[in-house]
Amino acid sequence: MSRNFDAADIVDVIFDEYSSAILTATSAEPVAVTNIVEAVGMSPATAYRRIDQLIDHELLAERTWFDEAGNQIHMYESQFESVKIEIINGIAYLHIVGDDAHELTRLWEFQ
Repeated sequence: MSRNFDAADIVDVIFDEYSSAILTATSAEPVAVTNIVEAVGMSPATAYRRIDQLIDHELLAERTWFDEAGNQIHMYESQFESVKIEIINGIAYLHIVGDDAHELTRLWEFQ
């Protein structure tokens, strides 16, 4: 993740019911939005709103491919390997592990 985001906002995005389903669906391989809609059971409008939000937070990437007839196919894939919330000595941390970096963000501290 190259930009800094509010950790609580990232948690809200990741743990949204539809966003987490999209991230799960795209974790193994790139997936088209039609497949996401069918697998998750959401409307295309909801899928696109969540996809845009996930892309904005650099959690999802869009890839454009062309089929044999020359039609564009937009595919989406997760941009991280794992997410972990860890609580140590009253401090919560968010770990986002990706292909190229390990992002560690302090979420909140209990005092």
